[in-house]
Amino acid sequence: MMEHKNRENVSKYTYVHGGDIFRGGIDLDLSVNINPFGMPESARRAAAESMDRWEQYPDALQRNLRNRMSESLRQEGFPVRTDSLLFGNGASDLLYSIFQALRPERVLIPIPGFSEYRKAAETVGAEITGLPVFSAESVSPYDDDAVLAAVRAFAEHLPPVSGMVILCNPNNPDGHVRTFDFVRRIFGICQKYGMILLVDESFLWFCTDGKERSALSLWRCAGHEPEPSGLIVLNAFTKIFAMAGLRLGFMIADPVIIRQTEELRQPWSVSVPAEEAGIACLAEREFVRKTSGEIQIRRNELRSRLTALGMRCAESFADFVLFRTEIRDLGDRLQKKGILIRDCSNYAGLGEGWYRAAVKTQESCERLAAEIGAIKKENAEKDA
Repeated sequence: MMEHKNRENVSKYTYVHGGDIFRGGIDLDLSVNINPFGMPESARRAAAESMDRWEQYPDALQRNLRNRMSESLRQEGFPVRTDSLLFGNGASDLLYSIFQALRPERVLIPIPGFSEYRKAAETVGAEITGLPVFSAESVSPYDDDAVLAAVRAFAEHLPPVSGMVILCNPNNPDGHVRTFDFVRRIFGICQKYGMILLVDESFLWFCTDGKERSALSLWRCAGHEPEPSGLIVLNAFTKIFAMAGLRLGFMIADPVIIRQTEELRQPWSVSVPAEEAGIACLAEREFVRKTSGEIQIRRNELRSRLTALGMRCAESFADFVLFRTEIRDLGDRLQKKGILIRDCSNYAGLGEGWYRAAVKTQESCERLAAEIGAIKKENAEKDA
């Protein structure tokens, strides 16, 4: 009886993210934004070669991974110490831990934005305010000054309670990317009013100039020795290194925030194969460079094809394209053809008719365009 009740509870859970290929009948998944080049061979090999250690507990302190990551970041010009790093079972896993550790009372989250920001904030009873970053009406991002003004207004009306501002750069689901100067100015406001700034850079790997836009540059700015206080950078190996199944995310913050977060977590958050694959990925700089360049070309092609079909497309800098269509049941009709795209109607600030498609292969782009074209033709024939 208990087992039966558990099955009923699972069936009532509403899954709102992409990647739900387990429903069956899907042979082309464009709903998740995973690197189309797959996991680097070095990472796949490292995970497999760790098999003789799978009967052991992983290092709860993640010492090897932290040391390697710190060294890699320093080589990139970011002086991040090992005690400013923490790894977890994906970026979302760390996001919830951050909220449990810091328990901000008021949170400003991007609209539209990743739904887990709101859910994580709700777990600690935080008061949530939306930060409009993208206009559904104009299909374009709000300019920097407008966003800065909204952050400043939030801060100025903040009662004597703890506050947090969340940015996603590039933003999910529209893919717009902000400059480092913009992030620096937001951080200045947060510092002035004693707020935490959390910057999610999970998709910044796909930008050809991502390094120049990263909030990590604050670690090497004058006055931050050795690290800026009150800043959290959240990231993941999941998207760029196609490690969605292995799971590996990381956060970078001052040691005080790292300790607060670490104390609340179960000690074995990163498996042995995930750790070894992650270490191997740190040496894959050329893989990242080639990926970002090729994704830019493929993204432009996908956007061009969708625009030619009458879709209103956002100008993305990530590995996906957000678009608006008058075909309200487009997602369902594509699913019947074996193609899964991300229905974005549940994103605050968007609504029906908004979808997101991942940048994959040339063949997948052509197939998606052909099927949408066929659906449009079917509609036209019905209306004739």
